[in-house]
Amino acid sequence: AGPAEIWLEFTRQENLSFSDAGPYHWVLPGHSERFVLRLAAADENRSWAYEWTYAFVPGPPGDPDKVGLMELSPPFRGGPFPISQAFMGEASHKQHPESHYAVDIVMPDGTPIVAVHPGLVMEVEKDFSRSGWSMEYADEANFVRVLHDNGSMAVYAHLAADSIEVAPGQQVKAGQLLGYSGSTGYSSGPHLHFVLQFNRGRQLISLPFRFR
Repeated sequence: AGPAEIWLEFTRQENLSFSDAGPYHWVLPGHSERFVLRLAAADENRSWAYEWTYAFVPGPPGDPDKVGLMELSPPFRGGPFPISQAFMGEASHKQHPESHYAVDIVMPDGTPIVAVHPGLVMEVEKDFSRSGWSMEYADEANFVRVLHDNGSMAVYAHLAADSIEVAPGQQVKAGQLLGYSGSTGYSSGPHLHFVLQFNRGRQLISLPFRFR
């Protein structure tokens, strides 16, 4: 329900004519589609072929330095709960820029998870139920992604199956219930993976933050 930056590259071109000379790069609003490119044979008497790849990053591209250090409300009700893996954690946070400044907060199954800041629910995944400490489960975490007015995005991950209380396109307030904690995806037990992310322009990174 929020914007995404999209780009594509042609890795093979044979006898091709393009309706646009490129570069093939766009930022599209949420829930939208548009015509971007038409391909045809440059010489109609010869065969033509192509291969291509594409990628996308959620959120509007921008300058992360303009966000500053955000002070956020806690992403849960109840507690206190311990942080089992902090910024640059060796177990799974240090390897990828989008997780460098993530925190894992250990909590019982079914703990209410709430928004840390007002924003727009961009994306929701709620149908996974499996988990394990194996990359086999890496893409099976239930989560909510919320876009803030400064371009940052809060991600609340490993939520319980069928427990999410919001939908894409919905505006939420700080402290509003998003769902309930669980252990789905690449997870060794019940916890919340929380991270503040930003699209730096073709790259999704995480931002440091402070809990109040």
